[in-house]
Amino acid sequence: MTEELISSLAQVRALRIMSRHSVMRYKGQHKSVPEIARELNVDAVVEGSVRRAGDRVRITAQLIDAATERHLWARSYERDMKEVLALQGEVAAAIVDEIQVTVTPQEQTRLRDNRMVNPEAYEAYLKGRYFIEQRTEQTLRVGLESLNEAIRLDPTLELAHVGVADAYNLMGFMTVLGPRDAFPKAKAAAQRALELNPQSGEAFASLAYPTLWYDWNLEESERLFRRAIDLHPRYSQAHLWFTNLLLVTDRFEEAEAEAQTARILDPHSNVAIAFVGWHPYWQSHFEEAYRAMKMAMDLIPNFGPVYYWMMLVCSRLGRHDEAMVAGSRALETLGRTPMVLGAIGMAHALAGRADEARAVLSELETLAAHRYVGRYFPAQVRVALGDFEDALNDLDAALEEPVHWLAIIHLDPSLTPLRSHPRFEALHAKARARGAK
Repeated sequence: MTEELISSLAQVRALRIMSRHSVMRYKGQHKSVPEIARELNVDAVVEGSVRRAGDRVRITAQLIDAATERHLWARSYERDMKEVLALQGEVAAAIVDEIQVTVTPQEQTRLRDNRMVNPEAYEAYLKGRYFIEQRTEQTLRVGLESLNEAIRLDPTLELAHVGVADAYNLMGFMTVLGPRDAFPKAKAAAQRALELNPQSGEAFASLAYPTLWYDWNLEESERLFRRAIDLHPRYSQAHLWFTNLLLVTDRFEEAEAEAQTARILDPHSNVAIAFVGWHPYWQSHFEEAYRAMKMAMDLIPNFGPVYYWMMLVCSRLGRHDEAMVAGSRALETLGRTPMVLGAIGMAHALAGRADEARAVLSELETLAAHRYVGRYFPAQVRVALGDFEDALNDLDAALEEPVHWLAIIHLDPSLTPLRSHPRFEALHAKARARGAK
């Protein structure tokens, strides 16, 4: 209820709504409404309760003025669980009416969503979303299973198709699956969501992501991202993922602005916090990236991706002991994926531990017998070892996969020693040509 009420209210451009990540951190705390409002920089707070008995649900909601703690509006509702989407829209519309903001006809239509929903399907969808937000190999697989169960129970549940698309997008990016096994499935799921709801900003963002990382169609990806943001301007993930395209196209100031927008919209999102250090890394601003990742580690100490990026940053700065500590945490949280192992191998090589780096290359070769590994991550390790010709052979092979990282090889710090090599220039030209198709 919390997530969907937030999503409904976020459709209204005149309102600035905090995300579920940002508000749920207050669950179980004993802070006052004025304290919470100050921390989130909001004027009003919606609070309430949900009680379920069988297939019936009772919802009580209150709108509270943050400064005075005065109840501006309160109401109770009772419905069958099948009508939960309509109920969420009804509550959102009542709040908007009470706040008296301007609502466009299109926003009004989206608020009053009268679709019926299968309660079991909806519960499976919410579980799936929870798991994929953890961003580990195991939770992505568990989340995808729940989302597919939601679709089995209710094939018309648009958001479940968006969730499947996002699960495959993240599996592709994090090398849980190979590019050919992940991104086409992400596209198909996003397109199915758009068939069910052509005005879904979430679905457009989910389609834009593989259009960037798999098709390398930069123009079409940008069109889709902008459509997503136009339809759902408060959707933090659309702004975050749009940052990827802006980095690939060297528009660093715009990328910074989008990352900051995402953080403002969702200040307590793990991904938004970690992302602040991502774009300076790609610009080889390692000290800035280090400070950002250090802050992120303090704020989100159990979020695996931040340790992966910290390992890369520390290796570039010569902070080899810190790199290995971060690497150990990345392995604990993310698992021995090709992406993480590649970073571990680089860290060893850059610290002068060539034998350990070559042991990682052997592990990657063994791993390739039963799962996707690809050639990009071994190439990174070989560059760090100084085996440039073998690394270039790997990168040539990676172009045929086609691994998404090649879209950003002109920025990847791990490949800097190859930049002046004629074979690298030819490889970069091939990658650009592929993206121009």
